[in-house]
Amino acid sequence: MRSSAKGRAIGCLPTELAAEAHRLQSVFRLLERNLRKQPLRELPWRSPKLLLPDGTMDPYAVVVSEVMLQQTQVERVVPYFTRWMEQWPTIERLSRAPRPSVMRIWSGLGYNRRALALLALAKEVVRRHGGTFPRDRKSLEALPGVGRYTAGAVRVFAYNCWDEALEANGRLVLLFSLKQAGGDPTSLSEGALHALLQQAMAGARQQGWRPREWYWRLMDYGASLRARGVRIGTLSPQRRRQGPFAGSRRQVRGAIVRLLLAQGGGPVSTEALLQQLRTQKILALGEEPETRFIPALTSLAAEGVLRQRDGGWSL
Repeated sequence: MRSSAKGRAIGCLPTELAAEAHRLQSVFRLLERNLRKQPLRELPWRSPKLLLPDGTMDPYAVVVSEVMLQQTQVERVVPYFTRWMEQWPTIERLSRAPRPSVMRIWSGLGYNRRALALLALAKEVVRRHGGTFPRDRKSLEALPGVGRYTAGAVRVFAYNCWDEALEANGRLVLLFSLKQAGGDPTSLSEGALHALLQQAMAGARQQGWRPREWYWRLMDYGASLRARGVRIGTLSPQRRRQGPFAGSRRQVRGAIVRLLLAQGGGPVSTEALLQQLRTQKILALGEEPETRFIPALTSLAAEGVLRQRDGGWSL
């Protein structure tokens, strides 16, 4: 254990972060200063209306927002979150929702398997936990569609517990803060980044932060950096953004789901889907089905979004 005369103790660090250890106190001072100045955005999943008498933020609302926010911009999520919570304000209500209705409310947000994961999660929480979300990470990660990040986010935002909940904006802030302090973030591994987060959280606790507000400000500061043109790919080349939506397999997947919803959920034959996608110019007339169409169909089926019945595809 090392410590700075003016700073707090710095514990054991991964090799690539240990090389920056002499800069970490500067990193944490910059982070503290910038987060204190960062105003909080007003977002529907942060509404005081979601606070329960014991100070818990409705875990169901937290999970819905976090799943929607995966690889999706905040501005796009806001109206979908609002409509979803109006339709199914409690996890019990969602657990009884028909699958086509869930897909219809979700349609247009992308990555449709997330909607089915939420439905499966609701059924599991009601069946196994009596409609009450567990608090411990192990039980949370056992729920359908809940991974390391989402489990941490529930603990932080719902239960106000210190835990790791590192998403894209938080990553950007940590990398940017290291660069601001004169360090080199370009070769920082995932393990080193999480070690840096642990050190930052320890400092935040010493400064009297509550987990929920600290992470909110971390995310909002990251959003403000993006608005100023700071990009994670320039700070850490191995963390590049995904390619454009137009011309991608994601575009075809979304179009297939929308077509089936327009047909009452199906079934629609493979040939009819292919023809409609070409008519809508999602697929070029000369584009081979094997390029995007067949992989999109098979991946949607593998994820459980589509089912084959009566000679066609259904939701």
